[in-house]
Amino acid sequence: MSSIVLRSRVISNNCTSNIIYRRGLCSGVVSSSSSSSSNPPKEAIISSQSILSDQSPPPPPAAPEIAPEVSGRKSLAFLKYGLIAAVTGTTGYAGYLSYKCSCEEVDHKAKALRAAASYTPSEDASAIDKYGSLLYSVAMTVPAKALESYLDLRRLVEEHFLEYTEPTSDKLLPDLHPL
Repeated sequence: MSSIVLRSRVISNNCTSNIIYRRGLCSGVVSSSSSSSSNPPKEAIISSQSILSDQSPPPPPAAPEIAPEVSGRKSLAFLKYGLIAAVTGTTGYAGYLSYKCSCEEVDHKAKALRAAASYTPSEDASAIDKYGSLLYSVAMTVPAKALESYLDLRRLVEEHFLEYTEPTSDKLLPDLHPL
């Protein structure tokens, strides 16, 4: 691979130095547009093997200590973007629920989630089943609590909204007759 790159650079340097007099990638061919009095000096073609033998070997690669630091950054970035995606998705879903369903409908749908969060296994279940149900119950507790706080906040916002859209009669201004 390096010999191909080196060869192309050598050819490119030779051709660009006398680009007016030569055709691209050709050695010693005079173009028809050049005058006969301005012949370029002919250069010897150097083989790529002699160029490669003159060069020193490439330096060893960088220290491998950088790799664990980069992988740590990648996992931290993945965690950060995953958290941002989860918050964005939750916010979008909450907005969708606010638009689509009433508060009572959301409360009715949340009953299944509350039941999953309070799941207890039977006494004759194996230890693995008890442990699995404990993990499931713990994992479902956070979404159930978040849904409860969402419902409380939504009820509060709807109450404030109704105060402004449908005020009581004592908060209205009296009707005055025009004079």
